[in-house]
Amino acid sequence: MVDINIWSGPDYQGLLKFGMWETPERLEQRYQILLTELIEINPDVIFLQETSPVDHYCRRLARDLRMHEIHQVCIAGIKFFGIGPPLGFKEGNAILARKGLKLTKLDDWKLSGSPGIYSANLSYHVDETVSALLGRISIRGKPVYLVCMHLTAAPRDEQALLDSLRYQRDTGIITNYEFETLLERWNKGIQRREREMNKLLEQIDRLPSGIPLIVGGDFNATPQSAVVQNFISRGNFVDLPLTPDPDAVTWDAVNNTNTHYSQRKTDARGRERDQWYVFNAIAASLPRRLDYIFLNESFAGTDSISSRIIFDDPVDGVFASDHYGIQVDLVISKSLEGVPTLFGYLQTQRFSKSIFPLLYPASRGLGYSASVYLLSPFKMNESFDLTLDNSTGGERFYRFIFSIPDYKLRQRHRYNAALDLKVQYDRNNQNNYFGLGNDSSYSDKETFNRQNTEVSVGLSRSFNSYLVGQIGYRYKWIRMSDFDPEGLLDDYFEADSSTKQYSNLYGNFRYDTRNSFTNPTRGLLLQEEIEPITVFSAQPSEWAGNLKDSYTKYTVNAQLFRVLFYPTTVLALRLLGRHVSDGGKSSEVPLHLMLPLGGAHSLRGSAQDRFLGNTMALCNAEIRYPIYSSLGGVLAWDTGKVWMDLDDISFAQWSGNPVAGLRYTLPDIDMLFRLDLSNFMLRMDVGFGKEKTEFHFGFGQAF
Repeated sequence: MVDINIWSGPDYQGLLKFGMWETPERLEQRYQILLTELIEINPDVIFLQETSPVDHYCRRLARDLRMHEIHQVCIAGIKFFGIGPPLGFKEGNAILARKGLKLTKLDDWKLSGSPGIYSANLSYHVDETVSALLGRISIRGKPVYLVCMHLTAAPRDEQALLDSLRYQRDTGIITNYEFETLLERWNKGIQRREREMNKLLEQIDRLPSGIPLIVGGDFNATPQSAVVQNFISRGNFVDLPLTPDPDAVTWDAVNNTNTHYSQRKTDARGRERDQWYVFNAIAASLPRRLDYIFLNESFAGTDSISSRIIFDDPVDGVFASDHYGIQVDLVISKSLEGVPTLFGYLQTQRFSKSIFPLLYPASRGLGYSASVYLLSPFKMNESFDLTLDNSTGGERFYRFIFSIPDYKLRQRHRYNAALDLKVQYDRNNQNNYFGLGNDSSYSDKETFNRQNTEVSVGLSRSFNSYLVGQIGYRYKWIRMSDFDPEGLLDDYFEADSSTKQYSNLYGNFRYDTRNSFTNPTRGLLLQEEIEPITVFSAQPSEWAGNLKDSYTKYTVNAQLFRVLFYPTTVLALRLLGRHVSDGGKSSEVPLHLMLPLGGAHSLRGSAQDRFLGNTMALCNAEIRYPIYSSLGGVLAWDTGKVWMDLDDISFAQWSGNPVAGLRYTLPDIDMLFRLDLSNFMLRMDVGFGKEKTEFHFGFGQAF
């Protein structure tokens, strides 16, 4: 593997456009030198820093090397689809890997810099940002994590630089005030780099233990510095001395002619610069090692074959970069012993428990609930998920789910068989009815009492990490009562109450690449389900006579999640379609079976069950963005429509509304009695509908 800061040639001076030290022809010459040597080395993994424009450069290099690449934008200024100041500049980090290694981007870690937006198409920030790129490769089906980073370039803390600064003060080159100002700025830069390293180690600590990790990057610090030494000791990293010369440098201020640009006291346009710029030029005149490849403790010492300097010889007098590169050759087989297969069969999880109570404003009165989640108490990856939800207005919702293995753990893993048992009771004495179809009027609203009891059991099996099939049985009991004596429902049922029982087998297939079951940021879900439903009377003695009442419900669900930019801002899309068929018997679908649209998980600007039909379609588009720490926000648009017949389906006059919301993910800490609260996300949404504004509170994402 190889690490190199390739240096794209700017002087970082100017607002509309940075000055460039080299011509486009020289930049192309350096690219060809880099490419030629990389082809000769033929590395499996490459870490790159200071690439610009990072997206175009890395895609070109990956194409020329026949590799895959991932990258991140670190410094770009103000850009909209690549246009904006500084013109032509978009710098970042990248990782390239041989195609068979299945390189995947996992995350961007911001280590320092003001709040901003960072992506190839959209960026907004006005100062230097330091970030690290997290990727993953797969070797024989086992994961290896990769981190590429570039710490801030403040001059290092050493006596020679301090003596130089004092000499300038004592000889009158700078005033005492300028000396104190430079010294303060220098110390702040050193402290910033230390904070960046601390944040990097915090992020690394969150990675799964026991997995090999390789870190490559420009640390802008020497091997003896506190930054590098703390990284090695606190992160338990293996130090790889260079051979044959352990004291070799990667910033060769004497022999590498590309470093001479950084030693000048003027910018690329020949303009005199301030004292801070001059001080950095003096620091750039000192040779040192700044670039490293580190291995975590999962690598045994014998796994490293060699570690050496590369790109240190000029071609026709031209060096590939202002840095030399590092090459490390590894035998990794020993380090993969005992590492679980990526997306393979589940490993046994430790027992954890989560209990969380919640008070919230309900549709009538005050809501109060409690959620209990137990994972693997019997060391079989089973889970018990209990939700108890009540309100002072009489609403009741109780749900119990038993899964083995746990339904969250199964995401993107293989398993031979899984069992899910769900028991649910729901009572709402203010259930809504507005009539049938899209033309129903809000002014015709009626309320009634609806009680649902559902018991389902499902068996599923994964065919690979993404494809899952499930079959199951579902029983549902529904009672509707307390109709308005002068309302539509009273005429519809010709009685004060109506009770139905449904029994059905169901089957579904799911293709699911989402990186999380509960809060995905990347991935695709495609799911279809078929439910042949048999309707029974409430009286067992009448069941036989009602066996002819059968229907089939079809469901299609597609969801897409994609990171738009950093901080992790996610585009979440859902298209949901359902249809209840009577099998061509032209019988009327019971109201109990009709498909509702409206409420906390569908059309959030409309009342619960605002529209009813035999066919429904729903589209949700959300932008999920971070606000501060564990608090996030959502901006969304919901739209949908129902139809009584498939022949009536059209794309005209869909109901739609904007949505704004907040999400709070409880911290990953052990609280009283060692309760893990990190399984819960609190949700509040406000849907701005044409008829009214709806407020929704609950757990988890809307989809």
